[in-house]
Amino acid sequence: SDPILKSVFTNKSFRIALSYAINRTAIVESVFGEDLQPNQIAPREEAPYYREGMATQYTDFNLTLANELLNASGYDTFDPQGYRLTPSGHRINFTISVTESVSGNYYRASEMLSEYWLDLGIIVNAEAVSSVSKTNDDATVVASREGYFALYLDGGDFIPSTNTLWGYQWGKWYQNNSLGE
Repeated sequence: SDPILKSVFTNKSFRIALSYAINRTAIVESVFGEDLQPNQIAPREEAPYYREGMATQYTDFNLTLANELLNASGYDTFDPQGYRLTPSGHRINFTISVTESVSGNYYRASEMLSEYWLDLGIIVNAEAVSSVSKTNDDATVVASREGYFALYLDGGDFIPSTNTLWGYQWGKWYQNNSLGE
C-alpha cells in the first residue's frame, strides 16, 4: 500500500542486493545452531524439479556486490546520517513482521537481517506480531517455507490465493477474476 516501498520492492536488483547482503552462514551458526545448507526457496536437491542455479542464486555473502547493485539501480544517494535514499529522496525504511507462529529463531534471524541491511544504509525493524493483515499493510512478512514437499502437498505458497501471506489482492483477483470493493 506504500507507493514508495512498492517501487523499491518491485526493483529486482534491489531484492538481489539484499540477498547478497545476508550472511547466511552466520545466521545458521548463530540462530539455528545446525548444519544447514542455505538456499533460496526452491526445490531441494532430491526433488525432481531441482536446479542448482535456482537453489543457490544470490546466496553468496558479498556486501561489495550488494552496494554496487543498489548504486546501479539508482539507490546511490545517502542522507547526512548515512541512510540510503530512494531516487525520490525518501529513506529506505521498512518493517519485517514475524508472526508468533514462526517467531523465536526467525525473529532473531530477522534482527540479524536488520543489522546486515543497515550496513547498506537501509533501515529495517523486526517486529513480532500475532497475525498479519491481508490488506497489503505489511511491508515484509517472515514465513517458514521449504521448496520440496510444499510444492507437492500444498501449492498455496506458489499460487496466488487468499490464504497466503503475500499477494492477497492478487489472490482475490486470481480466484474471482476481480478485486471487488
